[in-house]
Amino acid sequence: GGEGATTSGPVGLQPVAVADVHKLPQDPHELCAKLIQEHGIPCEHRFSLLSRIRVCRSFATLEGRQFSTRVRLLALYVLLQSNVEHEELQTLFDNEPELVNELLEIIRGEGKVLVGLRTLALRILAAAVFDRTRLSNHQSVQTTVLEALGAGQYAGLLPNLLQKSVDLLTATGPDGDLAPGVSKFLESLLSFIATVVQSSNQCGSTIYDSTFLPILLPLLSHTNPKHITFVSTGICILEAFMDHNQEVARQLREMAGLKRMVARLHTELSVGGVVSHPVDDSLASPLSHPIDSAAAQEEAAQEVLPYHRRLMLKHLLRAMSQVANFALPGEATVRPLQGDGAGIPACLCAIFQRPKRYGGIIFSVASQIMTEILNQDPLCFNQLEEAGLPRVYLETLSTGVLPVYDTLCSIPPTLMALCLNKRGKQRVQESGVLECLVPIFTTPQYLKALQNDTPAVMGGGIDELLRHVSDLRKPCVASIMDIFVRIVEIGEGKHDDAPEGLDWGAGGS
Repeated sequence: GGEGATTSGPVGLQPVAVADVHKLPQDPHELCAKLIQEHGIPCEHRFSLLSRIRVCRSFATLEGRQFSTRVRLLALYVLLQSNVEHEELQTLFDNEPELVNELLEIIRGEGKVLVGLRTLALRILAAAVFDRTRLSNHQSVQTTVLEALGAGQYAGLLPNLLQKSVDLLTATGPDGDLAPGVSKFLESLLSFIATVVQSSNQCGSTIYDSTFLPILLPLLSHTNPKHITFVSTGICILEAFMDHNQEVARQLREMAGLKRMVARLHTELSVGGVVSHPVDDSLASPLSHPIDSAAAQEEAAQEVLPYHRRLMLKHLLRAMSQVANFALPGEATVRPLQGDGAGIPACLCAIFQRPKRYGGIIFSVASQIMTEILNQDPLCFNQLEEAGLPRVYLETLSTGVLPVYDTLCSIPPTLMALCLNKRGKQRVQESGVLECLVPIFTTPQYLKALQNDTPAVMGGGIDELLRHVSDLRKPCVASIMDIFVRIVEIGEGKHDDAPEGLDWGAGGS
């Protein structure tokens, strides 16, 4: 049997005892109405009574108990996602001081707890990590979760779960798939780890364990297209670890992480038939086969890459950039394009050749990588020149810059890095690339990208470029004058790009 709610009596509130609730013929609402009428339950206690009746009826069977637990977990997840009031959150943790530990016990219950319940518990903890509400003990909900994860009994929980999940994932091969429940659990596990690492520097340092690195690295070689989200989140975790601790990048370099990243980048770019020579045959993917027809190759190269692949490429490029900036043991200086990084120029060149396929953000990240390489060692220009990288980059800008904030702001620093080398500066001067500024500031397609602080950032970058490279002052001033002339023509309605029906004289000067 079980208890219902409470009722008023001569000495105050009294318990209402009902035996064998699960055997009664009435449904929960009918039974609740009957008890309210018989015992005069006050309004403020009626919902609690109905809730207890439901729990009592569900606990008679295993399936009922599992269903009731799922409902409670979903309710808690919704609560944490609803920007809950501080008082309600305080009441919850006052009544359930062991809530976080109980959730971790559910997650740890492999083989004993349904995988769906473990997935919900992970999602609840991920939502709790985002909540920085201060409780009465001067700890935030986030800190409460982190301290529980750092406790002795749960210290190795996340690496162990991640190792088992990644092993299952990589065992599926290039065409297999995981069971739906296992797939959702792995997605929630990776998302929870990524949330903890990205939320703050303290969080990343709290859960960091060097065992994460060898667990996540095999994901770079997993080319199953159905699991692209898992790979992307895994790379995102590696990137976040490196943001908080530079030693992680050094460890990844020593573990051949750069080699794996370059090989995976080559694989992703080869899907469109752009890169034709594999970086390392031992790490090459079955996806990196050449496309038979030249027409089919060009058509595939022009298609916009799906969002999940673009997201993975962005994280992969950023992570690769950080790992490449560390020298191996025994090396006196950083040589990012030697050894494992020899394939970087060809991959960057492929991105510059197809800017519309990969998008403005990936184009800007690739530009930043080339800038960092040249800033570290201007003598690397010869290797970049052999790969055709400066030429392709300048031709792409001259053809038309993507109207994306990141792409526009990356132009001045990249040109400045190219001009650090005498041949690079000559390339920039001969290309007339600064003429690309004219359509950027005078055509409608760039209006949205030029909102907010974009003009100020670009102007500051151009000013810096001209102060360091005086030879570019004359062509740059000429382009700026063309911009003003074009704007005047638009204002007078003499230019084809002049917006129709726009009164330039209205609203003052």
